[in-house]
Amino acid sequence: MLRAENLGEVGDLGEVIQAMRALDDPRIYEDAEELLRRQTYVLEQLKRFEYQLRREVDGESEELFLAGSDEVPTGFRDLIDEYFKALAGEQ
Repeated sequence: MLRAENLGEVGDLGEVIQAMRALDDPRIYEDAEELLRRQTYVLEQLKRFEYQLRREVDGESEELFLAGSDEVPTGFRDLIDEYFKALAGEQ
């Protein structure tokens, strides 16, 4: 689908998928350091791919997108406001 839309380096994603499939091998779980190394590699490569894909889709926009929401549960807004007032007062 990415190839059809001319988005992202599909080869990069293929390498990540291959690394994820390697995690299916039960022997990988015998060496905790190797498991951590492979998991870290997969996560970093996925982040890199997502970043590149987002840049291609959004163009050269310098706008920053953050995950999450500005909405907070009722009752916490006052505590957050107090926190920032306290921080401002310390300066």
